[in-house]
Amino acid sequence: MKVTIVPINKRVVVDGKPKTVPDAPWAQMPPGVHAVQFKDSAGEIEFTKTTGGIKLPNQRITLDQFNAMFMPFVDAWKAVSEDGPEAA
Repeated sequence: MKVTIVPINKRVVVDGKPKTVPDAPWAQMPPGVHAVQFKDSAGEIEFTKTTGGIKLPNQRITLDQFNAMFMPFVDAWKAVSEDGPEAA
C-alpha cells in the first residue's frame, strides 16, 4: 500500500486515489508535519520549516509506527465515498 497524507490540504492518497478527508483525526497529527509518505513497509514524515526558519530532517517510520500513528487517516479515507470530495 502506498499512502501520502498532506495535513494542510486535508488530503489522503491511497494507492494513487486522492480524497479530501475532512473527518480524519487531523488534531492528532504531530505539529509541523508537511506530509507523510509511506510505501509497503517503510516511509517518512516530512516536516515544514519552524518559525525560526529551521527545517527538521525527515523522520523515517516503520510499518508499526505508521499503523499506530497514521492508520486512522487511512481508515477515514476509506469512509469517504467514491463520490466524495476528490483532491485536485
